[in-house]
Amino acid sequence: MDGWINDVANDLPEHEARILHALQPPLPAGTFADTVTAAAWRGRPSWYVVSTGDRVVNVDLERHFAARMEATTIEVAAGHLSPLSQPDAVARVILEAVAAISLV
Repeated sequence: MDGWINDVANDLPEHEARILHALQPPLPAGTFADTVTAAAWRGRPSWYVVSTGDRVVNVDLERHFAARMEATTIEVAAGHLSPLSQPDAVARVILEAVAAISLV
């Protein structure tokens, strides 16, 4: 549990991290074996939130993914669970994406 609290939920209050740890189901066995036949981002505009304090996914790898997708990218000072720790910043990105797509 300490690894989950310190690495996955590293920027959330400890009591919230403990609750999330208890509620988080394990990943399905096939999660990393599944294959993708076509990347959706190749034909659609994309947005990416890089969490600069992420200890689960390497931050430079996040930046690489975003660049490869040619995504509109923002960086937030947050851990892996940035939608929970920085909801306003993540919501702004979602709203920007919606506004941009609705103009197309």
